[in-house]
Amino acid sequence: MNNYLINLIGELNHLYEDIYNYYEPLVLYLIKNNIKDIKLIENYLDNLLSIPTEKSYNLYMELCNYYESIDKNNSMFYIKEYKKIYKS
Repeated sequence: MNNYLINLIGELNHLYEDIYNYYEPLVLYLIKNNIKDIKLIENYLDNLLSIPTEKSYNLYMELCNYYESIDKNNSMFYIKEYKKIYKS
């Protein structure tokens, strides 16, 4: 693997980490404070779906589980979307 690819992978990992660090406190605050804003929850899920890391998956699933208490059908949609993208 050449240096360009190694650097690119490193930059992507930093980007994924930055995105995760941005969303983690927002998601945890939302859950802790029992916020039921569906548009906000779905926005967070849509954005977390773009981060292919295990930490992001855990946060994504935590938010899906919370969302299930608000709207079970839509939360299942997000779980299926994750599987469709990353488990296929």
